[in-house]
Amino acid sequence: MRMVQVSTVHWGLLPIGDVRIGSVTLLGGESGSGKSSIIDAMIAVMTGNETRFARYNSAQTESQSHRRPSAA
Repeated sequence: MRMVQVSTVHWGLLPIGDVRIGSVTLLGGESGSGKSSIIDAMIAVMTGNETRFARYNSAQTESQSHRRPSAA
């Protein structure tokens, strides 16, 4: 079995759409463009979102916890 396409609908800030997956696929783009979000979506589907198997983008969580609070 091989994954050939990832479809996103209401997944983080990603637009609704399809990403074709080839035998070798490179995810490239600027910081914040959604590369890790695509991988997180694939992990959620392949593991059934079971937390003992799913390891999401920990760098995103870590960077958010170190941000300064915004002035309100």
